[in-house]
Amino acid sequence: MKKLKTQPFAQDLEDFKKWMLTLNYSRSTVYNTTNCVREFLLFLESEKIQLYSQISTPIVALYFAHLHTRSKQKQAGGLRASTLQKHQTSIRKMMLFLTKKGDKTPLFSFPHLDKITPQITVLSEQEIQLLFAHCSDDLIGKRNKAMLALYYNCGLRKSEAIQLNIEDVDFVNRLLFVKKSKTQQQRFVPISKGAQQYLEDYFYHAREYLLPSNRSENAFLITERGTRFSSALPPYLLRQILSKINRPKLTQKTTLHVLRHSIATHLLKRGMSLENISLFLGHKSLDSTQIYTHLL
Repeated sequence: MKKLKTQPFAQDLEDFKKWMLTLNYSRSTVYNTTNCVREFLLFLESEKIQLYSQISTPIVALYFAHLHTRSKQKQAGGLRASTLQKHQTSIRKMMLFLTKKGDKTPLFSFPHLDKITPQITVLSEQEIQLLFAHCSDDLIGKRNKAMLALYYNCGLRKSEAIQLNIEDVDFVNRLLFVKKSKTQQQRFVPISKGAQQYLEDYFYHAREYLLPSNRSENAFLITERGTRFSSALPPYLLRQILSKINRPKLTQKTTLHVLRHSIATHLLKRGMSLENISLFLGHKSLDSTQIYTHLL
């Protein structure tokens, strides 16, 4: 993608990227969001706009008309409505950043896009049990079952499980304390009886053997070398588990976030209120949780 020529735009975009990273957004979200904003700023430059105060509703409408007509960068066809919504969300985040920074942001509105119901993949409870069943019974298997319990039973986001520390896990009161989250909201997450079995088995019978005697590590989930998980490790471990299951469709559709979608849907089916599911998942508002009602 082209580089920005307007120095204030380029600097603000770099600062915006750092701001998102400090707020604990995943690197993929930061990458995609900044790319959307960069494209918007490049469009402004092409329209001879170099000040945010020059942004208006007609200019924004012109930009989205441009997105409607331009082809995809990696494959044939135009942009989907869901992609256009991502561009809107990205620009909103950028405007929020500028406001937080103390800059005066312009007032404008976005063109109307048809509301889209997200396509969500959910595993059945039988498929979830297959994942646990295909973990080995050795130290690594116990660790992997604990990882699955955090992502499915406790509904954690990828980064939340990675950042979980020993002191954040309360086996007595069966609670997890999530200190850092995507929404910057701390919360307590209940540990179900099934999850506690896997978490305790790992913590008391595997973790101490994975940790070298000369090393101290506060992370709850650790690698074979006794270090905290990297962001790439949980998806890799999940793919390893899936590779042992002879079900191509299950392998293709299952991600860490699918486990989170699955527990939310299963809880809703069992009668938990939407409000409590929202608190359980750490959503900022019920709008984010409403998607699960469509699945039922």
